[in-house]
Parts: sequence; C-alpha cells; structure tokens
Amino acid sequence: MTPQIIPTLDDLLKHPERIADLPPAVALDLYHTLHGLALLLVARAVTPGANGHEAPEDRLLTAKEAAAQLGHKSPDWIYDHADSLPFTVKVGSRGKRFSAVGLAKWIRSRQGR
Repeated sequence: MTPQIIPTLDDLLKHPERIADLPPAVALDLYHTLHGLALLLVARAVTPGANGHEAPEDRLLTAKEAAAQLGHKSPDWIYDHADSLPFTVKVGSRGKRFSAVGLAKWIRSRQGR
C-alpha cells in the first residue's frame, strides 16, 4: 500500500480540485489556519503600517459588514453584543455602527485566544 500524498497549500492554490484529496481532519486544520490568516489580513488592511504609511481613514461599518469581517459571527450577534464591543459607535439616539479600525484592533487583540 502506497502512502497517501497530501497536497500542499501551494498545490491547492494551483489545483483546487485536489481539496478532495485531503483527509477531513487536515482539511479542518487548514480551514482554521486560513481563517486566522484572513482575519489578520483584514486587520492589516485597515491599520497603518510601520513604514511611514498614512493611517487609513476610519470607516463606519454596518453590523452585516462587521460580521462578515469576523467570519463566524452574525449581524444579530453584533447587535446583541454592541454595548460591550469596544469598536461600537453610537449614531443618533438609537443607531449603531462599527469602527473598521477599532474592529481590526479588536481582532488583533484576540488572536491566539
């Protein structure tokens, strides 16, 4: 019996159909790794660099947009927890929006938990 050759990430990027060759546990581990990387990429995209780049202008996100950046939370969860989330911005007497820069900082602070 020949050992199964597990495709690398580079293989999968070039040949996505090879995902079917991954054992389920490896696929789940890869998903978690890539999801974490995606969160870091979002955080990096909306924060200033250390190389003298100008800070991006903050943008107020809807609950749907904030939930999409978190990936594993729903807009309802965002609204339900808005009062305890440090990136919530009150708009008017009852409205709520969410700071993109604040969300990115919050994501970075929670990495590895």
